Amino acid sequence: MSTAEPAAATTVDRILDACAEQAVDVGLRRVTMEDVARRAGLARVTLYAHFPSKRAVLDATFAREVERFNAYVARVVERFDDPGERIVQTFVRTCRGLRANRIVGRALRSDPAEFLALMAGDSPVMADAIGWCADHLRAAVAATPYEAMDADATAEVLTRLAQSLLISPPSGFDLDSDEGAAAVARAWILPGVHASMAAVEP
Repeated sequence: MSTAEPAAATTVDRILDACAEQAVDVGLRRVTMEDVARRAGLARVTLYAHFPSKRAVLDATFAREVERFNAYVARVVERFDDPGERIVQTFVRTCRGLRANRIVGRALRSDPAEFLALMAGDSPVMADAIGWCADHLRAAVAATPYEAMDADATAEVLTRLAQSLLISPPSGFDLDSDEGAAAVARAWILPGVHASMAAVEP
């Protein structure tokens, strides 16, 4: 490994740290490349050498948040032996954790349209989240009857439902407690998983 690689990684981390702090302080819409460079202690030319636009640095910042968050969810969910409960707890931790995230919380309060743009359609952040969820579901249900489910479709439903509930919190569901979020998952997520399993049974 060349000595330049760790230095480059450190520079990217500084940029993403600065972008995250700036997003919390001023909101996504008001983040500028100039402010990120200044906060990271870098020249603008260095910032642009790593990220060509504000959207690129925001995408990378959120992708890192998602990666860290996913590692947290995996650590919690692996404590449960029952595969159905693992699916429930994946939903619980996703909803509860995202709602508590300081960057997400700030974005939802001040810049919901900017946040939606980062999470909409085939955005890198959403694609990474769905891919991780699918991989996690496959690992959670391996060698169990749940293995027959369509993990990709289930992951997309889980992720997009969590996204929707996050952006437009419902008044009829309790997502502010583990018990409430788990009740939602058992009522609405697991039946869909069971239907997915039945659809592929011979």
